[in-house]
Amino acid sequence: MKEKISDVQTLWLTLIIILPTIILVVPKTIAQFAGHIAWLSIILAGVSMAILQYIFLKLSFNFSQEGLIADCEKLFGSLLGKILILPYVLIIFDVTTVILFEVVEFMRVIMPKTPLSIFWILIGLMSISFIYAGIEVLARVIEIITIVFLPMFFLILLIIIIKDFNLIQLQRLEPIVLDLKTIIRGSIFPANWFILVPITLVILKPNFNNYQQVLKLSLIGNLLSQLIVIILFIVTISVFGVNLTKILAFPFYSVAKLSIRGFEVMVFVIWLFVNILKVALYYFSSTKLIADLFAIKNHKLLAIPIGILLTIFSYWRAQSSLMELTVRYVVVRNLLFFYLPTLVLLSIAYLLVDNS
Repeated sequence: MKEKISDVQTLWLTLIIILPTIILVVPKTIAQFAGHIAWLSIILAGVSMAILQYIFLKLSFNFSQEGLIADCEKLFGSLLGKILILPYVLIIFDVTTVILFEVVEFMRVIMPKTPLSIFWILIGLMSISFIYAGIEVLARVIEIITIVFLPMFFLILLIIIIKDFNLIQLQRLEPIVLDLKTIIRGSIFPANWFILVPITLVILKPNFNNYQQVLKLSLIGNLLSQLIVIILFIVTISVFGVNLTKILAFPFYSVAKLSIRGFEVMVFVIWLFVNILKVALYYFSSTKLIADLFAIKNHKLLAIPIGILLTIFSYWRAQSSLMELTVRYVVVRNLLFFYLPTLVLLSIAYLLVDNS
């Protein structure tokens, strides 16, 4: 019997895909690219990717109830379909290793005396265990953790705003100059995380029940994520200003440290839990894609080898002193040369087949 993901769990999956990485990493990067008007870049990234998300998932859901690999074989033929989708598979591998790197990098900053190899091994083992548990269990755990931690996160944010209200100076958001070129440049980096929603959900397509509800709730998740990130960015800039935000490794974590003692620990615990689940989701997606690509019916047979490969590759990439500097360029490359072209190509193919 095929494992199923409930409709409402799509909302929590969407939030897990976007928020854990974007909350701590993106404020610094978009401040560097777009300065005071970076919040407009977030809106542009979220809305543009939501439009693409709607078109792509709508066409995919109308086409079949099968997975992405099966769709490509139907659209382009068995051999050509697998060849065309291979870059997609490799990029899912790549984004998994980038996410894992960013998780461990944050933990290195918080716990500098702890050997990093312990983090790689523990997160890798937990992710592999979720592959064995199955997507139904993983989705249920994501739902529980999100329902528990999201209100806690909002409460922490509210207390920070009230407690440090004297530190918040909205004039630091000025000047607001509507420079379209700057807004677009600033939107490219966050767009990478918003576009991961359709890219990931189409892999899980066979596990959904009501496609109409999945589409609706995933779009709500996109909009909610935009709202959360914009609020966090405005609070961060209002406290630190643009120039300081540009150089802080994790600006919102730094905001939490300025408030009540121990809040940064709560932020760290929440972030750690949801990011482990996000990494596990991409370990599962990578394993499922590889299994479908090679027509292996039981993807759990690949859990250990794929899990080990992803962990080792991510660890190896992290040894480069340039990894932290090149992550943003890898992200932009993936968006412009792999994610967007692949989704546009598949959307056109779905549309042409549907019309014929």
